[in-house]
Amino acid sequence: MGRFPNDPLKFVADLLGITAIQFLIVTLSITPMKSYLKINLIKYRRLVGLWTFAYAFMHSLFFFIADNEGSLSMMIADAYKRPFVFFGLSAFLILFMMAITSHKKLFSKFSTWHKLVYLAAVLIALHYMMSQKVIGMDVVIYVAILTGLLALRLLKR
Repeated sequence: MGRFPNDPLKFVADLLGITAIQFLIVTLSITPMKSYLKINLIKYRRLVGLWTFAYAFMHSLFFFIADNEGSLSMMIADAYKRPFVFFGLSAFLILFMMAITSHKKLFSKFSTWHKLVYLAAVLIALHYMMSQKVIGMDVVIYVAILTGLLALRLLKR
């Protein structure tokens, strides 16, 4: 039988954030799978990317309501005080911009902006590492996978 978490609010925030990271990893894996393994899942990349945004949105909304009492001024002040909040909000804004421009007609106009996903991945890795009191093996694994996916992208050039 499972144990109830010591801090249920942190548990929910972490669960939503980690799920967003997992979807981001899947999204970023689609192009290397095509390039290196000849597995073409490109048609699913937009869908998985939107799921990434959906979980990032839920994570951010939960943080906004639970930690900042739904106050935008409190959240902005929190971003100034705690750099990991700033990194997370910056990454969220990039994902938001990508989500609203992911429709076929808009994507053709904003496709170069979608390369900012790599910056978002770096910001998310920093956000995740800095938000933990202790950097455990799970943090190391997720950051290593993100780093590896970014390295594969750089090697392809």
